[in-house]
Amino acid sequence: MGRLFSILSIMLLVAIQSSATGYDLTRKKAERFFSNGEWASASAMYELMLAERPIVSSTYGHAIVSASLRADTLDQMRLLEQAMHHSIPFDSIMESVHKVSLGCAHIQAYEKFLLLAKKEYPWLGRAIDRYLLDYYASRHNGAMMVHYSSLILNGLPDDINYLSLLAKGYMADNDISAATAVYNRIIQLDPDNYDALLAIGNYSYDISQNCSDPETIRKEMSRARTCLQHAYTLKPTPFVAQLLKNL
Repeated sequence: MGRLFSILSIMLLVAIQSSATGYDLTRKKAERFFSNGEWASASAMYELMLAERPIVSSTYGHAIVSASLRADTLDQMRLLEQAMHHSIPFDSIMESVHKVSLGCAHIQAYEKFLLLAKKEYPWLGRAIDRYLLDYYASRHNGAMMVHYSSLILNGLPDDINYLSLLAKGYMADNDISAATAVYNRIIQLDPDNYDALLAIGNYSYDISQNCSDPETIRKEMSRARTCLQHAYTLKPTPFVAQLLKNL
């Protein structure tokens, strides 16, 4: 009986080792196809990997990007469903797709996947909006930052983080007046918000330096001084010190 048990144990170990070796070979083929831009072949290899180990989030990231670069929308959504079916956290899927897309210099695959997922799964819309906002912020796309931060702020009107992104979106879109209004709102909610104080201080300082009306100059210089002095008490920097000196 002991001899039989030993033989069965050895056979099991050989089978496990063989399976692991097979998986590693498939993974290496997938990596080679992916790095060479052979998206169809890479997709086939990732399918084999997922069939054997369906809970590895990084594999879904590569498989989804491969499908995106083949313009296969159905396969992207099938893979998303499969990942969620295997209880892989939504955040893990998004992070994996972003990392893979960025790593292979095809970041547009991530954007397209997010937009597609939002269209096909409206109930995920709020979560996806946050990823889209982060994506457009990283691309300094002012118009899209304004669009998605505004969508999120409809449900969270006093959220400082999203108000800050809205203001930065307006700034990137060169809408200084709108950005200033948002920064003023931030200061109302958070009087010690350094970025908002610095933005308003800078804006008022620039107006005071490029205006011919004495009353406007006086008003804007006073406002700039108030905001910049407060900012300096929070975080003293040579830049703010110089602005205050010029005032």
